[in-house]
Amino acid sequence: MNVIDPKKNIVVNDIISSKHANNFNLLRIIAALGVIYGHSFFLFPPDGTFDIFAKLFPFTYSGSISVNMFFLISGILVTQSYFNSKSVYKFMTMRFFRIWPGLTLCLLATVFIVGPLFTNLSTKDYLLNLDTFRYLANVTLLLHTFNNYLPGVFLNALEKGSVNSSLWTLSYEVFCYVVLLICLHLTISIKNNRKYAYKVGVCVTLLVFLVYPSGYSHYIINVLSEKHIHRFFFFFGFGVLLYLFRNKIPIKLIFLLLLVVICALFRCVADGSDIYKLSFDLTFIYAIIYFAYLPVLRKLKFNSDYSYGVYLYGYLVQQIAAYLFKLSPYQSMLITFPVSIFLGFLSWNIIEKRSLDFAKKLTKKYKVNA
Repeated sequence: MNVIDPKKNIVVNDIISSKHANNFNLLRIIAALGVIYGHSFFLFPPDGTFDIFAKLFPFTYSGSISVNMFFLISGILVTQSYFNSKSVYKFMTMRFFRIWPGLTLCLLATVFIVGPLFTNLSTKDYLLNLDTFRYLANVTLLLHTFNNYLPGVFLNALEKGSVNSSLWTLSYEVFCYVVLLICLHLTISIKNNRKYAYKVGVCVTLLVFLVYPSGYSHYIINVLSEKHIHRFFFFFGFGVLLYLFRNKIPIKLIFLLLLVVICALFRCVADGSDIYKLSFDLTFIYAIIYFAYLPVLRKLKFNSDYSYGVYLYGYLVQQIAAYLFKLSPYQSMLITFPVSIFLGFLSWNIIEKRSLDFAKKLTKKYKVNA
């Protein structure tokens, strides 16, 4: 186990050099539960309660904050994965087996178990309906911005017919992987010639994609929203930069407190402005890095990553709970939190972990120098 010397000047590299030296798994499970928390106020009848984060920060809400956390941490760890992979083949293989096996199991359970149980159609009509298989195909191909509905399912819910709206962000996650691969592959070849040249190249390429994302492909224009690309790629891109400059970025409580003070000042003098929102995002990013380092949290020892499974099933569990019970938002969490965590546990141990182990064996068996 990698133990950080408390007297040492801590930098980002110290917390990503070993999975046991950081709290990323804990932060990701908190983010997954944060998405469920935020959705509770849309999926269950209001009872006068409210999302605390939306109250404090009217320009966002807990669900968005949580997804931003996912993309930031993903930017760090996926960039690390690229450099550890040593080949494009291994990187792409590991990314594929991280996303699609867990997603596929979730989709099969949704379409062929949840669907027949909660549709207002007969089982025969449901299974013979082309929209049932369009949903399966669209979400598998990450084209589900066109279709988040299964025939007759959850039509009496507050969010009528919405089956699993959380899955729409996966398209952007994969897009970020592709952009990262392009950025690094275009610039890494000059790494050995100039010490910082490739990092500058990566930064410039990231900036171009951030400023002008819709100019690159028909897929982006027709499937992804430029607004969301800017948002997600901002956080993912910062994660990439945190990894690239991991030896230069210190982690100190005083810096976090300074950012909090600056953010508070901007709120007082420019509440609602872009500069305030930017100061909030930068403070949030540094806070995540600080809490990823915080030694006291490492005592919880979250060595497995259940967050993806929790994210995959959370919204679906909420819709089922809303269909079966009359609950307020906070009451619903007493059911949706533990059930989603249990499903995340099963997803990790039954499919995700085994898929990643298989991917590692596959890349060792077929070594490709590319």
